[in-house]
Amino acid sequence: MQPENWQFIDKDGTFRLQNPHLTNYLYYPLVNEAGMMSVVTPTLHGALTTGHNTYFSEPLSIESLHNSRSARNFWVHIVGHGPWSLTGNSAPQIEKRFNEDAEQTELTAGLLWHTLQRENSHLGLKAEITNIVPPTNDQVELMRVTLTNTGAQPLELTPTAAIPIFGRSADNLRDHRHVTSLLHRITCTQHGVLVRPTLSFDERGHLPNTITYAVLGCDDRENPPLGFTPVLEDFLGEGGSLDWPRAIVENHPPAARPRDSVDGYEALGGLQFPKVILLPGESRSWVLVMAVFDAYEQARNEKKQQKIRVHPRSSASDTPYIEKYGSVTQFEYWLSQTKKFWAKKLDTLKVETGDPRFDGWLRWVAIQPTLRRLYGNSFMPYHDYGRGGRGWRDLWQDILALLLMEPDDLDKILLGNFAGVRIDGSNATIIGNAPGEFKADRNNIPRVWMDHGAWPFLTTKLYIDHTGDIGFLLREKTYFKDQFTHWTKSIDESWTPESGTQLRTKAGAVYHGTVLEHLLVQHLTAFFNVGDHNNLRLEDADWNDGLDMAHEKGESVAFTALYASNLRELSELVLKLDEEYVSIAVEILPLLDSLNPPSPPFGDAPRGEGWDGGGVDYANPAAKRAHLTAYFERVNESVSGERAEVSLTDLASDLRAKADHLYAHLQENEWVQDKAGRGWFNGYYDNDGQRLEGEHSLGVRMTLTGQVFALMGGIASIEQAHAIIQAADHYLYNPKIGGYLLNTDFGEVLLNLGRAFGFAYGHKENGAMFSHMAVMYANALYQRGFAAEGFRALDAIYQHSADFEKSRMYPGIPEYFSDRGRGMYPYLTGSASWYLLTLVTQVFGVRGELGDLVLAPMLCRAQFDAQMRATIHTLFAGRRLNVCYKNPGELDVGEYKVENVLLNGQKLTFTSEDGSVKIARAAIARLPEGSEHLLEVVLTNP
Repeated sequence: MQPENWQFIDKDGTFRLQNPHLTNYLYYPLVNEAGMMSVVTPTLHGALTTGHNTYFSEPLSIESLHNSRSARNFWVHIVGHGPWSLTGNSAPQIEKRFNEDAEQTELTAGLLWHTLQRENSHLGLKAEITNIVPPTNDQVELMRVTLTNTGAQPLELTPTAAIPIFGRSADNLRDHRHVTSLLHRITCTQHGVLVRPTLSFDERGHLPNTITYAVLGCDDRENPPLGFTPVLEDFLGEGGSLDWPRAIVENHPPAARPRDSVDGYEALGGLQFPKVILLPGESRSWVLVMAVFDAYEQARNEKKQQKIRVHPRSSASDTPYIEKYGSVTQFEYWLSQTKKFWAKKLDTLKVETGDPRFDGWLRWVAIQPTLRRLYGNSFMPYHDYGRGGRGWRDLWQDILALLLMEPDDLDKILLGNFAGVRIDGSNATIIGNAPGEFKADRNNIPRVWMDHGAWPFLTTKLYIDHTGDIGFLLREKTYFKDQFTHWTKSIDESWTPESGTQLRTKAGAVYHGTVLEHLLVQHLTAFFNVGDHNNLRLEDADWNDGLDMAHEKGESVAFTALYASNLRELSELVLKLDEEYVSIAVEILPLLDSLNPPSPPFGDAPRGEGWDGGGVDYANPAAKRAHLTAYFERVNESVSGERAEVSLTDLASDLRAKADHLYAHLQENEWVQDKAGRGWFNGYYDNDGQRLEGEHSLGVRMTLTGQVFALMGGIASIEQAHAIIQAADHYLYNPKIGGYLLNTDFGEVLLNLGRAFGFAYGHKENGAMFSHMAVMYANALYQRGFAAEGFRALDAIYQHSADFEKSRMYPGIPEYFSDRGRGMYPYLTGSASWYLLTLVTQVFGVRGELGDLVLAPMLCRAQFDAQMRATIHTLFAGRRLNVCYKNPGELDVGEYKVENVLLNGQKLTFTSEDGSVKIARAAIARLPEGSEHLLEVVLTNP
C-alpha cells in the first residue's frame, strides 16, 4: 500500500490522509499558551514536554520515531483472539503492516487536533483516537479513544491504557537514566498514576522537585479504572516489550489499586478499565488526561495551606483534572474550544484564490510563526537541539507575521526586544521566555552572527509603515550588558553577575537610549567592522549558520548589501520625524564621522572624547577598523550618560553617505561573471581572503544569498537584475526539489569557510532548496517588479510541499527539502513568516506606508479564481478587511492598474501612483471594530 496525497475536506485547513503510518518521519504538533508542547505521529509516538527539564515522556529525535517502542498506547485483550493495539503498536500488527490485508488507517487533522482511525476487518473492530492540547492554563494533553464493533458478533474485551512516564530532564536520557528513576515516587489515585521525583539532576544541580506527571482516565460512563500497573518492568514482564507486554498478552489483572504506591522504578501510566461486552454496531469510549503540574501551585490553587511544604505523595490530587477534563462530554467541549481558538487566531489572515488547495495549505503556513513562538527551536523530533527558546533572528522575523495576524501589544514586544542590544552593536544570545528577557552567557561560549544587527530595522520599518507610529523611533529602552565587549572579542573584567544585565552610566544609573540610537549602534558598528576587501566581516557566521569557520578573514558581501540598504532607508526614515534634532549618547558621535564639528544646537553639550568631527577614509579598511576599536574602548565598561543633540538632517546625510559608499563599492568590486557572460554578485570571502563565487577549477560557484539583498536593496541595476535571474535559473533552479537551491556544488569541504560544506551536497545549508532564502529571493524579485519570476519561486515551494508523494510531509512549509525531495524540519522555520509577508505585502500588495494603506497587487492571472477574483482577509489599522481584487478583463500582472476601490459598497477616495493606490489611514480607522469590511478593488488596463 502506498499512501495517497492528503486532501483538504473543508475551508479551515482540515485534511485527510490515508494510511499515514506507511510514511516515516511524519509528526504533528499539539500545543497551548500554557506551555504544554506535544508531538504526535501516525502511531502515537512523540514526546510530551513543558520544557527541557520536564519531559513527561521520553525525549525523541527523528530516528526514534520509528526505532522506539515507547508511545501512547491503548490495548484491548479480546476473548478468543488475544491482544490488539488500537494504535497499531503490537508486534503482530507491525509484522503484518505491509500485507495486502493489513489494517487500514486514516488521519484527519485540523487546527490543532489529530484524529486517527484504524480498522481491522478480520476482528470487526474500528478504533478512533483523537488527541488535543486544550487552550487552557493547564499543561495537559487529552486523548479520547473510541472503539466500535463493526462485525456481526459480540466481543468481550479488557481495555488498558499504557503510556510510559519519563518524568525528568532530557539530559537524563543518557545521563544517569537508571539513577534518576530511583528518584521516582509513584502513587495510584482513584483515576490514575502520578509520578513525582524527589529531586532533579540536571545542569542546574541537585534540586528538590515539585513537578508531578500524571496519567488519568475514565470511561464514557465516568467509571474510573479498575486498577493500575504503575511500574514499567511489571507491565513488560520478563522477556516482554512495549509492543508485546506480558501483562497484556497474558491478560494479567491490575497490580495496584488506588492509594497504592511504589518508589524507585521507571513508571507507566498503566490503567486497566472495566471489561466490556461490545455488541455489533456498538461503540464505547475512554478519556485519558496526561498532565504536568506543580504541586506547590496546585496546593496554592486549592488554598490548602499558606506555608506549603510538599510531600512526595500527600499533596498530589487528580480531582481538578478529572472534574475539568475527565469525561466524554468534557472532551467534546474542549475539542470544540480548541478548534475555535485556533480558527479565531488564523482567521485574521486567509486567502481565496484560483487554487483552493493553496488556500488550505496557507492556513498551515500561517500557524507556523505561532508554533515557533511557542516551541522555540526545540522540542520537535528534527529540532532535537537546544533547550527551548528562540534565537535573536527569530525574535524579529516572527514579528513580521505577528504584525499581520496578532498586532495587539506588538509595540511593547518590539520595544522589549531592543533590550537585548549591547552598546557595542552585538546582542545577547540567550533569550528568556518572557518578552524582553535576555540572560548573560555564563558558559563563556560567545558567538557573533554578523547579520543580527540588520533584522531589527527591517521589522521596525514594517511596524512603522503598518501603524504610522514614527514616534516609536524615539521611545527609550535599556541596553544589554554582560562580560563580553568588542563584539565578544574582549572581556570586561569589571563585570560580575551581580552587576546585572543592563548597561549603566559611570555614575551607576541604568542607561536608556532611543530605539533610533539602538538601530544606529547596530548599523554603524557593522559599517566600520570590515575585512581587507572592505566588506563587512563574517565574524562567526551570518544568516547561514554553517559559515562558521572564517573568523579572521571571512567577509559577508551578501549582508553588506542588506546593511547598505538599511542605512539608506534609515537615512530617509529619520527625516519623517517631527523633530529637528535627536539626542544621542556622546560616545556614539565619532561613528557619525561625516558630521561637522559641534556647533549650535550642540551648545555646551559634551562632544565625546576624541571626537573632532573629522571623517574616516571609507576606502581604507584598516582605518575603519581602528575607528571602531576606539569606539569599543570608549564603551567597554559603561557610558557617561551624557548626550548630544544631532540635527536629523545631518544624521540623514551621514547615513546616506555611508550607504552610498557601500552601494558603489559593491557595484564596482563584487560583480562576477562566468565564461558565458552570465553575471551575479559574489556573496562571500573565505578565511584565506579569497573570493568565493565565480569561475573555479572545480566548477562555477554561485550562492542565492549573495543575490537576494543586492536585488532587494536596489544595489543591482535593472540590467544586473535580469542577469541574476538568468544565472539563478541556470545554476540554482531545480523544480524536482522545490525550486532555487542555496548554492551550487562547490566540490570540496571548505574548512576555510564553514561546517556547512562538510554536509553532503543538497542537504541543509549546503545547496538544499532552503525555504527561507528562496522565499526572500521571491520577495526581492517582487520588490524589483519581477512578479512572474517571484511567483515561480513561491509556487515551486508550494507545489512541492503539497505533493505528498515527493515531500512526505503534512501541509506547511519545511526548513528545506532533501536531495530526494523530502520536507525536512517542518513547522519551526522563519520561511513561514517571510512567505506570509511576501504574499500579503507583495503578491496581494496590501501594505502600509507610514500608516496609510497601499494597494499594489502583483497577482498573476493564474492566481484569480473562475470569476477572476482573488481575495485576502487581513488586518489593518485594527480593522478586519476583506480585500477582493476583481479582474474582469482577465489581465496578467503588469497589464492592469487599480481603477476603482469600493469600501462596503461606497466609492473610496484615493491617490494613484504607478498602478497602485494609497488610502488614508483615517478612512480605515474610523470603521466599526469587530465586523469585517469589504474592500472591492477593480483592476483594468492602464
